[in-house]
Amino acid sequence: MRCPDWVLALPVTPDGRLVMVRQWRFGAGALSLEPPGGVAGPGEDPLVTAERETREETGYAGGRALPLGQAAPNPALQDTRCHFVLLEGVAGGAPRALDEHEEIEVLTMAPTEALRRVREGETTHALAELARLRLREARPGLFA
Repeated sequence: MRCPDWVLALPVTPDGRLVMVRQWRFGAGALSLEPPGGVAGPGEDPLVTAERETREETGYAGGRALPLGQAAPNPALQDTRCHFVLLEGVAGGAPRALDEHEEIEVLTMAPTEALRRVREGETTHALAELARLRLREARPGLFA
């Protein structure tokens, strides 16, 4: 299957809080706590996608974008890649621009809290879990 690449952003505020979204995932039939993200436009740099999706879904913007690698969500069937992007120093206050069917709750939390919630099953999105592990590798001090 030919699919566009997509991005999961890991927005972190200046005080070290992780910006997350809670939204309904129809396939899982449940709410899922995960990083903001979405599909990259044709030829769009994943860093730009991360900034755009974070602003649209959460109202957080600014800071510095750093790539944290990528993964193949299902290489047996799809050619798509999921890119992970750290956004350091984001601040709230930008206007949100949700898609027609998106209903998203925005939360901020300590990265350790986000990992605890993974263990408790609040996340149904496996790549969202991998994104948080990439963050822990890149910025272990956030998890102290």
